[in-house]
Amino acid sequence: MEDFIIEDLRDHVNRTFHAKAGRWAIGGNSMGGYGAMRLGCKYPELFSSIWAHSGVYHQRDELIGVCPDPAEADIYRITEELAESEHKVEIAFDCGMEDYLLEHNRRLHTHMEQVGLTHLYVEYPGDHSWNYWDEHLQEALDQHSRVFARE
Repeated sequence: MEDFIIEDLRDHVNRTFHAKAGRWAIGGNSMGGYGAMRLGCKYPELFSSIWAHSGVYHQRDELIGVCPDPAEADIYRITEELAESEHKVEIAFDCGMEDYLLEHNRRLHTHMEQVGLTHLYVEYPGDHSWNYWDEHLQEALDQHSRVFARE
């Protein structure tokens, strides 16, 4: 899936819309929130804006035996590497206060603060549902638009 998004989809979008690398935005919710955060942070030369809703952010020890390459899937390692790099990506994520993934999101927020990775983290009333995500999608689109307007 990663190759499809990073290579095939990128090539298609660049040919079709004349998009520039580094001016892409990525977002998602739930497991897609994790995917957006992971790919956006791993490929900061492509993405300038990330917004994830209710992401699933496992710690590396939780990935052992579940994932073929826990280090490759480790969002904590990936965000730490981004914090140490020269790349600047607008990162935001949110989670509902009644969401069963709230602690995942709080842990990632704390980690990002500890490694000095600039980001916005917000908690809102709500649970892990389309109603919640629909209510907050516009904020993500607004961020992406602001980032593109600056570039």
